[in-house]
Formats: sequence, C-alpha cells, structure tokens
Amino acid sequence: MGIFDSIDLEGLQRVLFPVIEAVGGPDIEDIISGKAEALHLAAAGVSAIAGILDMAGDAADDGILSGEEINAIVAAAGDLDEAYDAVRNALINAQPGA
Repeated sequence: MGIFDSIDLEGLQRVLFPVIEAVGGPDIEDIISGKAEALHLAAAGVSAIAGILDMAGDAADDGILSGEEINAIVAAAGDLDEAYDAVRNALINAQPGA
C-alpha cells in the first residue's frame, strides 16, 4: 500500500470545487459574502495538505528516500484525513451571510 493511497483526488476535487467556482464565478460577491471564517478554515486545511505534498516532493527530489524522510511523510500523512475534513466541513457548513 502506497503512502498516498488514501488520497481521494475525486473527493478533493469535490471539496475544492466550491472555492474554485467562487474565485472564478460570475457572482463571486454573493457566493463568498459572509463566509470569511469558513474560507479561512478551508484555506488552512488546503495549506496543510499542500505542506504534506511539498514534503513528499522535496523528499523525492533526489530520487532517494531516507528512512528519516519516509518517517516524516508517514507521520505527516496521518493528518491528511483531518485536513480533508477541515476543508469539507468549513465549506459545507458555510452559511450565507454568517
């Protein structure tokens, strides 16, 4: 089982689509109005996911994964589910005008 087998890219796309739509959508003011807290929480989750992926990319740059690098990635990957949940919950629970 690979370290990133638990990454569900389709699920991530479903979570991120509302943000992408909000950024490029024609009625952006209506879509994001009053949702600052939810967007900041979602951004924190996406940032955590990006950090783990950056860590893996940095480790793979030289083509040799050390035991220390593998252990760090495995430890960080344990937080992926929490990061996905943070993004999903923030966006799903965002209330218009809240």
